[in-house]
Amino acid sequence: MKRGTLQHYRRRRILRIVLAVVSALFLLLSLAARAEESCVAGEACAESRPLDREFVTSLVGPPRGQPLEGAALAQKTHEIALRLRCPTCQGSSVADSPSATALNMKREVEDLLSAGYAPDQIFDYFEAAYGQFVLLEPKAEGLNLLVWIGPGILLLLGAAILVVYLRHRPEEEEAEPSPAAFSASRTQLPDDEELARWVRKVREIAYGWPGGEPPREAS
Repeated sequence: MKRGTLQHYRRRRILRIVLAVVSALFLLLSLAARAEESCVAGEACAESRPLDREFVTSLVGPPRGQPLEGAALAQKTHEIALRLRCPTCQGSSVADSPSATALNMKREVEDLLSAGYAPDQIFDYFEAAYGQFVLLEPKAEGLNLLVWIGPGILLLLGAAILVVYLRHRPEEEEAEPSPAAFSASRTQLPDDEELARWVRKVREIAYGWPGGEPPREAS
């Protein structure tokens, strides 16, 4: 088998392996996204209920921040609500959803901030109540790492494909010999006299050259 053909099959095999790795990565990313949707909230979540601060403290500890009020309270409440997913809406944040569940969660955020709970404590509280599904920005741990580093992996994989292709790409000189080299190979004879005699016979049959000698070019 010719060298160019071997390189062609080698490149195809490498590309198949790379495509298999990319497909597996996309599958893992999909599984990671679906794993976060395992918690499904019912209609009972929409019921407004007073916040049990003792229960919150048992989950996340005592307040570690400064109690907020006025415009600062409203601003921070909105910022945190933007990073929380409404359990009864499709992909909407608590800040953007008009549902009763979202309004109740927003009131809880406001109550926790006014009591002095820090933002990370508030996120931990809602995660304990609803699961990581409630976080619009999942933590960079476990399968969630694929969500954060997946684009970088794909970029590096694309660069690797390019490098592999360039390294295994045959040179133009190897793929197609020059006309001068082809012409020289037709006129040259081996050093062995017996072998040269047979080469002349083959030339005479193949090219019709008398005595197997190439015709002289007109000057």
